[in-house]
Amino acid sequence: MDDIELVAGIPLSLLVMGCVAALRQAGLPSKYAPMVSVALGITFALIAYVTDTVEFSTWFAALVAGIVSGLTASGIYSSVKKFAEAASE
Repeated sequence: MDDIELVAGIPLSLLVMGCVAALRQAGLPSKYAPMVSVALGITFALIAYVTDTVEFSTWFAALVAGIVSGLTASGIYSSVKKFAEAASE
C-alpha cells in the first residue's frame, strides 16, 4: 500500500462513522452497526477507486482500505461510547 492509501482511510473512517451514527439515530439496531460500518467503508472506498478520487493501486487495495475503515469507525464509536458511559458514572 502506498502512503496515500493509508492516509485516505482517515477521512473515510470519519465519513463511515458519521453515516452509521445518522443511521442509528434513524433507528438502526445497534447489533447491525458494525456490519453496516464495514459495508459502507467498502462501498465508499470502491467508489473512491472507481472515480479516481483516491489513487488506490488496485481494487483490492480499495477493498482492504474500506474494510479497515469500517472496522476502525466501528471501534472508535464503541470506544468513545464506553468512555462516555464510564465518565458519567
